[in-house]
Amino acid sequence: MGTVVNFPATPPAFGQASQSNCELEQIHLPGSIQPHGALLVVREDDLTIVRASQNAAGMIASDSSLQLLGSSIDSVDAALRRQIRAAIADSDIDVPVALPGGPDSRLDCVIHRAPSGELVLEFEQVSHIGLNVPEVLQAGINSVTEAASLQSLCDVATKLFKTLFGYDRVMIYRFAQEGHGEVFSEQCEPDMEPYLGNRYPASDIPQIARDLYKKNRVRMLADVDYTASILTPPPSSENNDRFDMSLCHLRSMSPIHLQYLRNMGVEATLVSSLLIGDTLWGLITCNHAKPRRIGYEMRLIAELLGEIVATRISALESLAQTRNELAVQELEKNMVEAITREGEWTSALFDRSDKLLQTLDATGAALITQDGFWSQGDVPAQDELKRLADWLDNHQAEGCFSTASIGLDYPEFDSIGDTTPGVMSCPVSRLGGEYIFWFRPEHVRTIAWGGNPNKVLGSEGDPEELSPRRSFEKWTQLLEHTADDWTLAERSAANLIGASIGDVMQQLRAMRVMIAHNQLESLSHQITHSDLPALIADADGGILLRNNAFDNLMWTDRSGIAHLADLPRLFEEHASASYNLSELFTHQRSWRGSATLDSKPVLIRADAVFSTPETVLGYVVLLTDISDRQLAENARRRFPQRNLKDFQHTPPNIVGTAKQTYESLLAAVLENAQLAVMEITDGIDAKRVPVMLRNVEASVSRTSRLIGNLIQRADSVSE
Repeated sequence: MGTVVNFPATPPAFGQASQSNCELEQIHLPGSIQPHGALLVVREDDLTIVRASQNAAGMIASDSSLQLLGSSIDSVDAALRRQIRAAIADSDIDVPVALPGGPDSRLDCVIHRAPSGELVLEFEQVSHIGLNVPEVLQAGINSVTEAASLQSLCDVATKLFKTLFGYDRVMIYRFAQEGHGEVFSEQCEPDMEPYLGNRYPASDIPQIARDLYKKNRVRMLADVDYTASILTPPPSSENNDRFDMSLCHLRSMSPIHLQYLRNMGVEATLVSSLLIGDTLWGLITCNHAKPRRIGYEMRLIAELLGEIVATRISALESLAQTRNELAVQELEKNMVEAITREGEWTSALFDRSDKLLQTLDATGAALITQDGFWSQGDVPAQDELKRLADWLDNHQAEGCFSTASIGLDYPEFDSIGDTTPGVMSCPVSRLGGEYIFWFRPEHVRTIAWGGNPNKVLGSEGDPEELSPRRSFEKWTQLLEHTADDWTLAERSAANLIGASIGDVMQQLRAMRVMIAHNQLESLSHQITHSDLPALIADADGGILLRNNAFDNLMWTDRSGIAHLADLPRLFEEHASASYNLSELFTHQRSWRGSATLDSKPVLIRADAVFSTPETVLGYVVLLTDISDRQLAENARRRFPQRNLKDFQHTPPNIVGTAKQTYESLLAAVLENAQLAVMEITDGIDAKRVPVMLRNVEASVSRTSRLIGNLIQRADSVSE
């Protein structure tokens, strides 16, 4: 029996977490900032200052004795009010934007709207970067777009960040499905110990920190030993007056995280998030052995490049998934051909080729249904699989189940884990107990961790022991009783294969309803509860069975459907439907096509079933709802027609050469996005296409705003 963990009713406040509850530390409510900048919070309606960092007066107004709280923003700079009003009128400041020039030429001022509704102004010393920004971005976009594999893309990105930002070490840190991270690509100074290939446990980056990386795409720590500048007034525990600083670039970092970095020998960091839609795929992490600060302009470049790299990652992973989907399509074709040739379909999967195994890089596969058991390669005993299928019925939600170590994760199946610890399964019907399985053998290997992930933590309250570990020397682990992990593309392919098998099974069972009259009740139950809409008619066209999935496909009254001749009125294309059904009924000509059934697009497969070559036993009509495919097709057609104007968020004061530069860079970004769209929409899994395209569009739109901010910033500094 596992240990019960009792979490505190109230999460620990910032800076008050211990090793046992650091996962819950409220790191978005620090009440302080890093001192290389200053922060003001103002009410949006009258621009009155309601919060300020202790260093604000001295940095912004050069008068540390100036009373800011309760004063108008005019007390800082008379022109600042006008700049703020213009920014909130012209920009979506949920994405932080820079005020042109800030209060004076010494400072950058970045503005955003806090979750509580106030406006947040963050000030930093201007850092002149001495780079041709358009050339840098154009070269970066080109190198990212040309990368043909995930590994080469990540290697290009780490080299690019190392060159541009000058940190000692740049890593791309990729999150695994289980939560831990792996250094997937790295560039570091020659005298540094490489971390490439090292894994780090999920606890190194708590979930609350991962959520913040999704909100604030670029984070910089200038000096690990900084003395924080406190916000005034301080938070009041009585009225829960804690200010959410999730989007603040200057936000203080957790003492636990700072100690973690000290233990690594790191004094400064820059982190750019890699988001695929709403998923944090990984991080581009830059570390430096000495304090290092880069300005707002360089951080914008980092964020822009992070968005572009993430879009390319999405495209390359979609390409890998599409290859698997094409293999699934070939399997389905083989099953249909086997039915036509031999009257059954399982031989296409289990007898004549290894495609079922090769598609998912498996060494064994098995199918268990109410009709029988089939297998290929190395699989557990049939009674073991029946026990696993029963367990899945009660414990697994809809969809694919996968594990690389079934004996370790589920000890009740250690007998399976002894030989094939890698297991993936998908249901092929809703009847229960019907599954397709794949298996992988144990892959004994040594993996490297950045320190011992199992090391006991230090004593409570010892600041030297606040990190998950003090040593980051490479720690190796012999991984036993574990197979290679199943990839996202393989899980997607498994779901498609399961759906294809379910489709074929439905067709065969429909035929058996008519052929095996003595099994009518059992087989009718199977058809009735299938996900595939189906009609079965006798030789005279009278409806024998219409399943629930067929009824659920329509809104209109179905009570009058008693004969095949009643079907055409359900279709918008009733004339062509009437003709095709007449051909089926009169001449036994199969109907293959698409139509609109009660406003829903469907694919139609209607066939005559023969008891002898000359005698019709009945008819089977199968429908497939292709609403998802139509949405995908609409998305495919729409995106190539999008142009720069659809994504432009040009700040109004960008004109002339600056505007031309903006449009040129946005064109390059759009080209990268269109390449991603081509690779995404080549896939067969239609359900994911519209969502992925919306993610690409959102990324282009965000990148457009970032480019506008960057060009505006560069243009104002050059004046």
